[in-house]
Amino acid sequence: MTAPLMVRARAFAREVLASAFSQRVTSVVTFLLVLGATATVLVTAGRNAGAQAAVLAQVDAAGTRSLTVYAQGVQPSFTSAIVPRLAAHDDVIAEVVGFGPVTDVTAAAIPVGTPVGMRTAYGTFSGRPLAPGEPVAGLTQTWATPAALDTLGMPQGRGSVRVTDQGRELLVTDRVTLPEHLEPIEPAVITPGDPATNEPLTSLVVIADRPEDLPLVTDLVTAALTDVPPDGLKIESSQAMADLRAVIGGKLTAQSRSIILGVLAAAAAASLVNVWSLALMRRRDFGRRRALGATRAMIVALMTGQVLVLAAAGATVGAAAGAGFLAASGDPIPTPTYLLALVVAFTTTTTLIAAIPATWAARRDPLSELRVP
Repeated sequence: MTAPLMVRARAFAREVLASAFSQRVTSVVTFLLVLGATATVLVTAGRNAGAQAAVLAQVDAAGTRSLTVYAQGVQPSFTSAIVPRLAAHDDVIAEVVGFGPVTDVTAAAIPVGTPVGMRTAYGTFSGRPLAPGEPVAGLTQTWATPAALDTLGMPQGRGSVRVTDQGRELLVTDRVTLPEHLEPIEPAVITPGDPATNEPLTSLVVIADRPEDLPLVTDLVTAALTDVPPDGLKIESSQAMADLRAVIGGKLTAQSRSIILGVLAAAAAASLVNVWSLALMRRRDFGRRRALGATRAMIVALMTGQVLVLAAAGATVGAAAGAGFLAASGDPIPTPTYLLALVVAFTTTTTLIAAIPATWAARRDPLSELRVP
């Protein structure tokens, strides 16, 4: 911005602020009007939006985006090689993990202890890539869940386990927590495997990026399993939960939208009346400015600029007050994006509405306005 433009911008800003201070009653009414409208939306629709986000966060858990494939008997074509092929569709698939056959293991130090199922896993497990680690003291590394460690009698989280029907030992080197959608296999010992070994799978779990991606993910998985006989696999999908998510989100969003539009319309109407009152009270002032050379655009900019400053301040304070009320009452607070959108919506609407009386005032004949008592 050039120096002359900066000077003119500063002069205009000072004029806008001076106009706002000179019309204290109208300015306070505009400020409180937008503040009250914004706070009202936050403690009504905003509370709903916060609750909606909390509900959908639960619904959007991996368990509602999952597709599980179970092998019905031995299927030679259902192997770990499918894992990287599906993982390549990372635009719609968040995670793929395949599990090999279950083998019972017990703590090596307690051969007659309670056995726990051990599975070789391929792919990504709870966001953690599965890759075989280097053997430690000649023993293959494996992981165990907290429940498995308690069952095995290894609360310290370290030790070796023995495969009951083979006699070979593995070393438990890490503790891992199962995500909600894998809790049915608890307690479990998980051994990371290399998909390139093309080992047989007994189950495959695919997590879609979003609930709405689940139908496409189902098609991708089905296409990747065309070599397996139809009666050789059982597919379970959380599509019903994804559909429920869409219904819940749609109803809550529609309700919040109705509240916001209603309050916004009421605030716009009240603002229109208030700003038109300002235009009527300042008719003589605007006539004098026009007679002295002020353009119509200048009059419109002066009035809308004044309303813009007051509306922005009122909406910001209203959003802060509403968020504070929700926090104090223990209700969920909407996201910062929601708060910002609300401030922008009320500021923009109030300013645009102000352009109607501002245009009316700018188009009045200056000589007629100067005769106003």
